[in-house]
Amino acid sequence: MFSIEKDASKISLAYLAAHLIEGGFEFIDTQFYSSHLKQFGTKQIIRNDFHQLLLKNKKEIREFPEKISKDILKYF
Repeated sequence: MFSIEKDASKISLAYLAAHLIEGGFEFIDTQFYSSHLKQFGTKQIIRNDFHQLLLKNKKEIREFPEKISKDILKYF
C-alpha cells in the first residue's frame, strides 16, 4: 500500500473493517501474517481452519454496506 499522507493506509484498513463489521462479515483474509498486521489484531490460522471459515461463511450472502452507522471508533 502507499499513500500521500502518513498512515493513510491504516485509516483505510480501519474503515474497511468497520464496513465489514457493519455488513456482518467475520474476517478479512490478509493472505499473510506479519508483525505490522498483528497490531490490528490479525491472527494466524492453519489451512484447515481457514477452509472451515470459508465453508461456514459461504452459506450466507452478505452485502457490503454503503456507509457505517456509528462513529468509526465505536467498532473497535
